[in-house]
Amino acid sequence: MKPNVARVFSKTPFAIACCAIAWLVVSAGGALAASVVVMESSVSGLQRGQELADDLRLDIPPGNHVLVGVVQNSELKQIDIVGPRTGQVRDLLHPEPVSARLWKLLINLTQKGGASESGFGAVRSIRSNRTLRVAVNDVPVAGNVALCVEQGTVPSMGLASGGDGGSVRVSENLGGQAATVDLPAGAGHVPWPASVPLKDGSLYRITAPGSPDIVIEMHMVPSGTLRNVASVKALEVLATQGCEQQARFALEKAPTTRQ
Repeated sequence: MKPNVARVFSKTPFAIACCAIAWLVVSAGGALAASVVVMESSVSGLQRGQELADDLRLDIPPGNHVLVGVVQNSELKQIDIVGPRTGQVRDLLHPEPVSARLWKLLINLTQKGGASESGFGAVRSIRSNRTLRVAVNDVPVAGNVALCVEQGTVPSMGLASGGDGGSVRVSENLGGQAATVDLPAGAGHVPWPASVPLKDGSLYRITAPGSPDIVIEMHMVPSGTLRNVASVKALEVLATQGCEQQARFALEKAPTTRQ
């Protein structure tokens, strides 16, 4: 029986030269030609995290599918292409270009699940193997993480995966203001403590007995920026500020359609 394959047409020298020129444009801060990445695939030869160029020809046999992340209408979406389907990526998906910074971040999130949780150098204190599952503005946070918050808003706190409630201590990373916050059981939320005001670029620590500390680097962004976190505008801000956990959350929660 002939195996399922994704057929890729070889690039001509002219095409290779064009790609080299495009890369120079991207390195200078321009837009990237392709903006499609494989998130899930049952087709041999297509792996999670693989970039799909506009001129790549796909051959998806009956009973197979390829789930991709793609930017359309200035918004990140997930599209599940169900076989039998054949055609070039540009014709099947009509992708829109994104900046090199954002594209690199999306590829990284898809391939590796995001960057290291110690990216900004804060020291994490490990007290046990049990992880404190906390969410801020519904985004799960753990370890050392950067988080973007709109100016003039108060973040919410809760448990990332439900479960029993408990108390945590929220404080400025180097001492100073602190407060005890009671997180409700299940999917309930409480506001960020008013006694620990947020400042752009500052670090905040969340601690609980027997759990690893969480250190959050807060970035304040203009009001309305994150209203649609799947929009290219919001994702560009998240990429610029290093708020990768929120970008990953947006990628995982992007609306999905079948075609």
